[in-house]
Amino acid sequence: RAGNLSTLPEIVRIPYTQAIHTKLNRLGQTRRFIILANTSRCELKGDAIMMAGFAFKILETPYLKLEIRDKELMTKNDAIFDTVKRLVELNDKIKILALIGKRIEIGMLNSLLDVKQVVALRIEGTRPGSCEGLGTEKEKKQIRMVISLARNKRPGIQLLAECGMGTPEHVKEALRMGFNAVLVNAAITQAKDPIKAAIDFRAAIYEYISVTSASPLEGNGSSKASLANRILYA
Repeated sequence: RAGNLSTLPEIVRIPYTQAIHTKLNRLGQTRRFIILANTSRCELKGDAIMMAGFAFKILETPYLKLEIRDKELMTKNDAIFDTVKRLVELNDKIKILALIGKRIEIGMLNSLLDVKQVVALRIEGTRPGSCEGLGTEKEKKQIRMVISLARNKRPGIQLLAECGMGTPEHVKEALRMGFNAVLVNAAITQAKDPIKAAIDFRAAIYEYISVTSASPLEGNGSSKASLANRILYA
């Protein structure tokens, strides 16, 4: 129910969450809180599976941000693929937002997209925290290929750009490329003035939408205006 904290399990009805909820209501806005479990910092498949199980039990959520990274913090495609299969075996009600690398094998990508429990793919740009955007022209070409293959295989799949999104221009580029949304983390949380950084991202994104709303997003046919409420994740 929109605007009701009863959508949250008791364990996460913490003062911070309640304060945000109250502030939104005062602004005349309501939100339905959705909890995403996260396997951040996991390097092994077993650790990710264990963390997911713990989160589902405690947080009472079917949603999982699945990521398994190497020591350089880059995603491990093979481990992601194997873990998705195992998690679905354990819980067929799970909803997975899987982080994949741009060099994922075509067969593996197609197999992931065949799994209905994979509700979104988060495609890695550059190293997390690097603020280097989507990378070199060669790397961007690889990302475009993944987007094209995903759209052809499963047109409705949600695609998120993630890792290295350091400036509003990076976000605009990702949207032009065909992403549904962009996750921004370090560029806001590690900024000298996080609030100003968030406002700057928002202003640039809405400026982009206002200029291009008449045209569909490259590759997915969705109106940019209709994406206004789900463009920036932080």
